[in-house]
Amino acid sequence: MCIRDSFFTGRQLEQAAALLHHVLRPEGKVFILAATPYMGPFTDFIPTYEANVRNHVLWPGWIENARHFSNHRLIDQFPKSIHLLDHTVLTRVFTSAGFEIERSWTLRRRDLPKSIHYDGRENVALIARKI
Repeated sequence: MCIRDSFFTGRQLEQAAALLHHVLRPEGKVFILAATPYMGPFTDFIPTYEANVRNHVLWPGWIENARHFSNHRLIDQFPKSIHLLDHTVLTRVFTSAGFEIERSWTLRRRDLPKSIHYDGRENVALIARKI
């Protein structure tokens, strides 16, 4: 999720999930598609991200300054701060907000330029249901 000039912080993501839970009817669903650290422009970030995961950092994919980790030709079109997400973070956030996770998986969006591709895990999708 993106707001103005940066992606949602972890706290903003938690607030958004709570708001979605509040406004949905029982059995209502949320469909999420988000960028992961496994995107071509952010391969320099992967070691930091994986270390963050090993060290149990709460928001392992948060990048305060995206330009620090990427020299992609389109980096000027990216927000300054980026929150790259994964199954673990999305599941934690939406479960904590009161959702049941129906399905979560990684995928490659074929509609994106090849320069965004990495290894097929460029995006994470999640379907959550209000219980």
